[in-house]
Amino acid sequence: GDTTENSGIPYYIRQLDMLTYQTVRRLNEYHRAGYGLNENQVLPVKGGEGVDWEVEFGAGTVTAGRYKIEMTDSEGNFKVYRYDDNPAPNAITGTWVEVGTGTLGTDFTNGGLQLKSTIGPAGFKSGDTWEFSVVIDQDESGNPLDPRLGGPNFFNEINLDDLNSVITLNSLLTGDEGLKRIAASLVEGKEGDGDNALRIAQLKHELVMGDQEASFNDFIRTVAGKLGVDTQEASRVTENQTLLVQQIDNLRQGVSSVSLDEEMTNMVKFQHAYNAAARLITTIDEMVDVIVNRMGLVGRG
Repeated sequence: GDTTENSGIPYYIRQLDMLTYQTVRRLNEYHRAGYGLNENQVLPVKGGEGVDWEVEFGAGTVTAGRYKIEMTDSEGNFKVYRYDDNPAPNAITGTWVEVGTGTLGTDFTNGGLQLKSTIGPAGFKSGDTWEFSVVIDQDESGNPLDPRLGGPNFFNEINLDDLNSVITLNSLLTGDEGLKRIAASLVEGKEGDGDNALRIAQLKHELVMGDQEASFNDFIRTVAGKLGVDTQEASRVTENQTLLVQQIDNLRQGVSSVSLDEEMTNMVKFQHAYNAAARLITTIDEMVDVIVNRMGLVGRG
């Protein structure tokens, strides 16, 4: 790759994280915009069975998305959050953003969003949590329509900071009542309509990755292609480095190690020198013998 931020195993792990997060995010967004077989409502996700909520839309700005109401104490005080699941084009995580506080029994207003609560016999406790979705549809010309309540998420959010995080089905969609909340239709109250399910299935062709410039398929092909190029480059670099190390080792051995050819030549040379020296000594020995033992013998008697 070009830089350490654009190559290597951490880069590809991040790309897979981004693909996973965007898949869950976009599928949930499409699912919230559809209709199930029951009336979309504020659903308790942690305790919360003792309070009923009504959502109304009045004058003022309303931001589409998923909202959470959470009791902060046992005195009836609560906070309202909206989930910001797109803080950056290449984000791999979202965050809950506080939009206001309120008290049970008192109307809550934030822009055009209004919440009314009714406390039932079961009461409430700190930590009770409810969720609901706000959808703003568009007409055929692309103009925004009035806000409405949407369906729940299809998948639970994933926390990519947690290595054990997995994609799981929203528990609100399980059981007989949960199946009725699956938003397969794009028309309210129309049984047997699966247009939203077909719309979700076509997500693989939508431009949803990055700055909405690539589809899931394009993204996967791009990452796979880059992985192939990086793999070839890594193999080529490895081969070149291996050859370089081999050449350096040959040079090192030529300087510091024993050359068999050179040593064999020296052995032959030294053998010839030894033979010549041995012959010289033998000749001198014979000469001394002649001089000492044979010369001057004539005339002796």
